[in-house]
Amino acid sequence: MQTTASVARVAVCMPTYQGSRYVEEAIWSVLGQSYRDLRLLVCDDASTDATAEIALRTADSRTEVVVFPERMGLGRNWNRCLRLARADYIAFLHQDDVLTPDSIAERAGVLDAAPDVAMVYSDFRCIDASGCDIGGGHIANPKCSK
Repeated sequence: MQTTASVARVAVCMPTYQGSRYVEEAIWSVLGQSYRDLRLLVCDDASTDATAEIALRTADSRTEVVVFPERMGLGRNWNRCLRLARADYIAFLHQDDVLTPDSIAERAGVLDAAPDVAMVYSDFRCIDASGCDIGGGHIANPKCSK
């Protein structure tokens, strides 16, 4: 199973394995970015759950889903994903993480403005199943109270 997307300025690599519980939200967080010149590459490491089906169902024209028939493990799947990424900038996103809507725009903006910079990263926040902050990073979620 595979869908294809064209080359873009930013490739977001999402190596997956048994991620059916969270992968759809992670994918939507990429496809909902304010930065539009991106490509999402989902590389599934022979999941036996519905991860690949969810990724294929959620995909749009900017998405490529590659389902590998043989399990290689996280490190090797990251490398497979990286080898397939074709873009000026590459970002990795875990299948159970989500991006804020301007995350890619902010990162690409830093890299565009400073050609001597090779890598950027951002704060993070840990959330529970309800989406409420439970610690880490410096970004507060105003809809949640403690």
